[in-house]
Amino acid sequence: MIKAMSFAEDFDDVKWKDTSSKLKLLLTVDGAPFNINNCQSLNIAIANSNGYIMSKQLDLAAVDNPNSGVIEMPLDDNIMASLTPDVYRIEAWATIKPVMVETTPTTATLTILEDELKTHVAIFPSNGALQFEIANNLMSNTGRVVSVITMQSFEDRFQHLYDNTKNNIEKLRGPQGKSDFDLAVDNGYTGTVADWLKTLVGSKGDKGDSAYQAWLDAGNIGDEKVFINSLRGAKGDKGDPGSGVKIVGQVDSADKLPATANVGDGYMVNGELYAFFDGKWLNLGKIQGPKGDSAYQIWLDAGNIGDEKVFIDSLKGAKGDPGKSADIDTTKLVTIDGEAGNVQNSKVNFKTGQATIDDDPVLSVVKATDKDDATAKSTAKPNALVIW
Repeated sequence: MIKAMSFAEDFDDVKWKDTSSKLKLLLTVDGAPFNINNCQSLNIAIANSNGYIMSKQLDLAAVDNPNSGVIEMPLDDNIMASLTPDVYRIEAWATIKPVMVETTPTTATLTILEDELKTHVAIFPSNGALQFEIANNLMSNTGRVVSVITMQSFEDRFQHLYDNTKNNIEKLRGPQGKSDFDLAVDNGYTGTVADWLKTLVGSKGDKGDSAYQAWLDAGNIGDEKVFINSLRGAKGDKGDPGSGVKIVGQVDSADKLPATANVGDGYMVNGELYAFFDGKWLNLGKIQGPKGDSAYQIWLDAGNIGDEKVFIDSLKGAKGDPGKSADIDTTKLVTIDGEAGNVQNSKVNFKTGQATIDDDPVLSVVKATDKDDATAKSTAKPNALVIW
């Protein structure tokens, strides 16, 4: 069952406070006029965008032709007093007279029970609501006329207003209130201000939980290392490549730098790096790498254990095997007595700093330039082995 409501006549917007206007409405059910005679009462509900405002009960006895489904709602003083210029929506609420249905296997009888308390309500239209607008009139907004006064008159009025306001404020101002300390004295406190201030300090509170404990209490699991790792945020996006610096030369002082250069060009000036960016030279400071680790520290980082003495001892190699005797060309040897050739085919050994010829000790070894020089030196230094 589709209930509809529309304007029975063309309706223009009504002006606010125009009580000669009325809403003429047509009610239909499934396209046929609704019989007003079936109504026990009929109310028009009015609302705006903010919600329900009021309801107006219509006089059913004043309906000219109940079978036509046409009703009228005068916009009288009571309605205009409740409404202001705005857009409104309306519905018709019809209270239908009670109806009793009696059935037998062969008949159905409908009886209207005038005194029965059981009723039902039909709301028109079934979908949405009918809309109308109350427009402004010339008296909706009150205009004002500004009187013309002299500047002196304005200043006098302003001064008068200022004086009155000041006097009223003075009258409203109460007496000077007491401090908290004075109130404490009035209530029996006998100490000094300093002692009273100490009483305002509360007792030391309980020790709070550490951030790690709070993390555990929140349901997390792990040791402190896991907790610290959880504080790290996600790795950020890779940044755009920056402009590099290319060292292209060096000068003695900054005033000898070129007037212009390519972006990123760098010059060394007394150990400091100057780079060209944004049309000017920027001093990037001294160029110095980070301090390196000591050999001892590197030894420790490699997994070794011990103090510096242990480290130094570890640098010494294992003791080597005993050396073999050296064969020397004895044709270039001169004996102690100055005669050459006496030690030919003999073994010359150097062990623990002591030279021997055929196991006879030699006290010293002297180098000569030739055979004659060797003979002379052998004579001058007995018990010496002369080599030339």
